[in-house]
Amino acid sequence: MLRFLLVTYLLSYCGLAICEDLLEQDEVYDDTSLLAEESLLLSDEFELGEDSHERPGSSSAMLIDIFSVSVTRELAYGRHVEQSNIGMRLELDTPLWSGAYARIDYEVTHFFSPENLSRDYGESYTNRELNEAWLQVSFSDCVAKLGRQTLFWGRVEGANALDVISPVDFTKPLLTDFSDIRLSSEMALFRCYQNDLTAELFYQEDALLNRFSHFESELERIARSGMGDEWGGRLSLAKQAFDLSLSYARLYANHFSILIDKNTFQSTPYSQRYELYGLSLGINQGSIMYELDLAYKTNQLSSVYALSGRPENLENRLEIALGFEYLSAANHQVNAGVWRFKSLEQDTNRTIYNEIWNVSWSKEYFNDVLGLSVLGAWSTVSELFVLNLASEYDFNDYVQLSLALSYASKSGSNDPVYPDSKLSSTFKIEAQF
Repeated sequence: MLRFLLVTYLLSYCGLAICEDLLEQDEVYDDTSLLAEESLLLSDEFELGEDSHERPGSSSAMLIDIFSVSVTRELAYGRHVEQSNIGMRLELDTPLWSGAYARIDYEVTHFFSPENLSRDYGESYTNRELNEAWLQVSFSDCVAKLGRQTLFWGRVEGANALDVISPVDFTKPLLTDFSDIRLSSEMALFRCYQNDLTAELFYQEDALLNRFSHFESELERIARSGMGDEWGGRLSLAKQAFDLSLSYARLYANHFSILIDKNTFQSTPYSQRYELYGLSLGINQGSIMYELDLAYKTNQLSSVYALSGRPENLENRLEIALGFEYLSAANHQVNAGVWRFKSLEQDTNRTIYNEIWNVSWSKEYFNDVLGLSVLGAWSTVSELFVLNLASEYDFNDYVQLSLALSYASKSGSNDPVYPDSKLSSTFKIEAQF
């Protein structure tokens, strides 16, 4: 009850503060570097020059900057204690030589019972996760990045029109940032730059599925065994007023379907291979960035269950995502987007658009000591509504307290992530050294 009251107080303060700030006159920003900085952030990469990590200072100070160790304690309450875990995370960021940089992010978490992410409900276990482990080398006007990493395509956050390279990890909480729930994979990524143009190629030998549990089920194992490599490329043009990119990739669906043999009626989990053609556009208008993602996908399975050898089970699909990002003079950051998709086959009854909406707000207070955020999402496909209210408070440079209140309402059939309507709260304390 105490944690619930704390969250309620913080959110009430948030409402009063935002009303006061929005009464101020918003300034229109005319920073010529805004688009370039935002493109760098959205790329999910940190492009390094040859001297990016050459800094003066003692070796001991550099050693402290290289390592980061954090310890967390997390509790999630719904109708009962749904999650209880303690974890330790090691992050290493270091330059190796001129033009070379390496990063490792390793996490060990022990989940206490009861725990709905375990193989057997109520069984405690320890999960070891290598989130990132990559080497980046710069040479001439190009950058090569090899190892375990994630890749974001597109402009609209939370839309799966183009952001399908890295699957979704539903074992992690989604509060305000969709990049927090991307699943990393072994990948080779190459980028080259020429004036305003950027050429990008990626390759990964083993495609992955969306993850719902820390233990792979037998159906997921069979489906993944039939998946192969994924590869693609993107050409981007960045200007002061806009950025434009064209992309192509050969991918596997991030979720599996059940393929039924029409002769023997045996069922097999299966992930469909398809081609992706994409266009992404961002237009900078002062403090507002308008965003568009357009995708054409071939050979999309029209149902979770499909008969083998039936061409009507496959369809070509057009997907569009529209969104915007707004930063006010008082540093209120607002993001919103809608993702729509439809079948292009005229002989089906799936000609109407299905939609997924999302909107988020965030702001830092008291010199970035307190952070408040709101995230809402609605899907017309599964009739799922999700609302997350989150707050983060930095006691000092080492200890951070997080409180979150989440509500999910699901209509229709069973869902592996949100099985029914529920209200839950999450408490997390993190100490970083």
